[in-house]
Amino acid sequence: MTYAEPGWEYRDSYFGGTDFVGQEVVWHVVGDIRTPVWAMNYYGRVLRDDLFDAATGGRVIQEALSALYREGRFLGGFRWQDGDEHLYEDTSTGDHRMFTGRERIVKDDTEVYTLDYHGGLIRE
Repeated sequence: MTYAEPGWEYRDSYFGGTDFVGQEVVWHVVGDIRTPVWAMNYYGRVLRDDLFDAATGGRVIQEALSALYREGRFLGGFRWQDGDEHLYEDTSTGDHRMFTGRERIVKDDTEVYTLDYHGGLIRE
């Protein structure tokens, strides 16, 4: 996934499905020079294939993160629920300069998905 606007580029690249790994990077762009300025790495996995699948995980995460971003926030301390079925929780320490965190999804009092992430500013 990519996004660009004058002076900036963003890319999220990942591998896998039910269990996956990825990285997000933000570059500052001046002419032909692209300088990485921020990055985050993550690893996530479905813990209970019998109760939860990757497609449901993608939907729940997209809805939860959209709600988080509408609040003008980026990092943890966030809980969201899609009716009575799934509870999404994100906890983290730090800020955009250096952070680590975990997101998880609970279904019927059972943790069915988890993801660990960390990242921060990149300096020369």
